This record gives sequence, C-alpha cells and structure tokens, in this order.
Amino acid sequence: MDLLFDGSLSIRERDDFRVAVIAYYVNHLTTEEIAQIRHRCESNEWHQNCQVLWSGLDQQQVQRWANSHGLQTLKAILGPLMDQWHETKHKKQLSTCMKGASAIFAWYISHGDTVTVLSPPPPERFHPSKQTNFQTIEEPILKGIIRGISVPRIEIVHPMVKGAEDFHYQIWPADETHTWIEKFGKEAIPKPHWREVKANFLEKMSQKLPIYGLKPKDLELSAGGTSRSEKVQDQDEGKGEGVKVSLIEPIRG
Repeated sequence: MDLLFDGSLSIRERDDFRVAVIAYYVNHLTTEEIAQIRHRCESNEWHQNCQVLWSGLDQQQVQRWANSHGLQTLKAILGPLMDQWHETKHKKQLSTCMKGASAIFAWYISHGDTVTVLSPPPPERFHPSKQTNFQTIEEPILKGIIRGISVPRIEIVHPMVKGAEDFHYQIWPADETHTWIEKFGKEAIPKPHWREVKANFLEKMSQKLPIYGLKPKDLELSAGGTSRSEKVQDQDEGKGEGVKVSLIEPIRG
C-alpha cells in the first residue's frame, strides 16, 4: 500500500510527510557539509536561473546536455565536494548525502525565476511509482512545500527526442503539454525503461520518521548571506513559532 497516494491521507498529512522526508535527508548532512553546499550556491559559481534537474535519464547524457546549454546540474554545483564524497563515503552514505544536497539545491532554485527539468517525453514523463528523488524531494520544494516559497516557472525538455533538444515548454504552474503534443505528438517514442524503485520505500520511511508535528510552513530552510538569503529572511519574518529543522543547524553535526 502506498500511504502517500492511496487516498488514506489528507493533502495536509501528505505534505507533512513529504516535509519530514526532506528533513530526514537534510539532517543526515553534517553542519560542515551544509555550509559547503550553501557556500557553493551563494558564490559566483551559481548562475541565477541556469539550473537543471532531471528524472529518468542517464546522468552523463544530462551532464552533456547541461554543458552544451550553459546550465548547471547539482553535480556541477557541488564541484570538489562531490569528488570528496566519492572518496570518503560508501554507496549508501553517498546516496543519502546526495538526497540532502538535492533538497538544498532545489531550495536555492525556488528563489529564482525558472528552472529546467529533463525527462522522457509524454505520456510517461516521470516514474509511475512517484518515488524518485525528483518527485519526492525536489519537485515539492520547487512547488512551495517549504514556507510557500516556490519557483515561478518550471519548464521541461525531452532531449532524447531528435529535433526536440531545444524545445522547452512549461509544466507548472500552467501545464502547456499541448504545445509538445502539437509539435511532436506523432513521433514514435519508445516507452522509458524506468529503473527499479525499492518496494515500499515511503512506508519504510514512515517507520523511520519520528512524529515531530512538522508542518510545511515550519521547516526553516534558511540560506543566509546573499541577496537570495535576504529574500528568504524577509519572507520568514513574522512566521509563528513551530518545530523547525534548519539547513544551518541540522539535528546532528
């Protein structure tokens, strides 16, 4: 049974659970690791509105596309930190750290104006399980699950389709999928070969997560130090007290 999508939870309960999952991964980063990621996102390495996220594609394919279009992947932003993690962490630790880093990456993106997502084309753009990193961590943050701060526009590109490598269309907040269908809808597109997602992942997560009473507006992903940070601080002023899990002060350091 999929507790997020079987209808047994209210929208509010699903949002609370998503926030707790995000907090779980962020809190597995050390204070130093969070500071390093934030520094990269707040430095001249960060090019505003030039980030790309992806789902269902080969990472090398994504990186080549991003490089040729002047966009930044999470791997590119992490830079030397990524190399350090590969040298010092085993596979499971690395996966957990990357999930936490992707949450921070998405949080900074949410303070810009637009983001590009790469995926297979319609009708099956995203994993049917709805349990990929993009679907459970990055997308909810982009759409404002944390304190209502959302990126104004999400665009999508399907670079594996010949002739569509540069065709962008909006999927949120407006869904303009019809523009893709009008131009490429009759193309013979193979069905994506989705990677296997661990069975009952979200149910296992629900057993790991203690009940803190977390609410979407209470997860404080504060990013101090730059004009982007000032925007965060301005929007956070006047918020009520609540349980907060901060990117600056993780549960464990």
